[in-house]
Amino acid sequence: MTNDDSIDDGEALYSRATRGDGPALAGLIESYMPRLREFVRVHIGQDLRQRFSAEDVVQSVCLDLAEHADALRFDDERRFRAWLFKAASHKLSEKARFHRREKRDVGREHADVDDENANALLLAARHVATPSRQIAAREELARFENALDCLSDDHREVIALARIAGLPHEIVAEQMGRSVGAVRKLLGRALLAVSASLDQSDAP
Repeated sequence: MTNDDSIDDGEALYSRATRGDGPALAGLIESYMPRLREFVRVHIGQDLRQRFSAEDVVQSVCLDLAEHADALRFDDERRFRAWLFKAASHKLSEKARFHRREKRDVGREHADVDDENANALLLAARHVATPSRQIAAREELARFENALDCLSDDHREVIALARIAGLPHEIVAEQMGRSVGAVRKLLGRALLAVSASLDQSDAP
């Protein structure tokens, strides 16, 4: 299936979901799940990664979506998708604030290493890596996580929106308050930064 086919399918599901079609909404949510997991994994920093599961965030966002399905009022599926990934970002921020208030000892907690979330991060790596440098082994995940942790917030955000969420540059520009040209340049620099960090970790 091509990207255009995916967009067409998403538009069809979204159109039916806005008319109260329950199965269409369920299908729409299911279609977003893999990329939502990747998106959350990309945004979780080293400390938070050891405190809670990306799946917890994704499930919470999807439950909120299902409960407020009657409020789906967007121009098209892509703008709805932009809102959904922004909601995931807000949910992640809420959990981060909660854990900061709790002031737990991260040394007594277990890292999120279950297969489903590891696979989500692996998919994220494949979206970000260049064809000449595909990350295909689970043992590479720690290096990829470290590379993400070294990025600036803007670099991490533009990668998440453009490569993980798959949003067009004009919508990414709206989300980030930048011009389309600035987003293209920022994305290019962000991908170079990931590649440079991985190259540095390869060095003896």
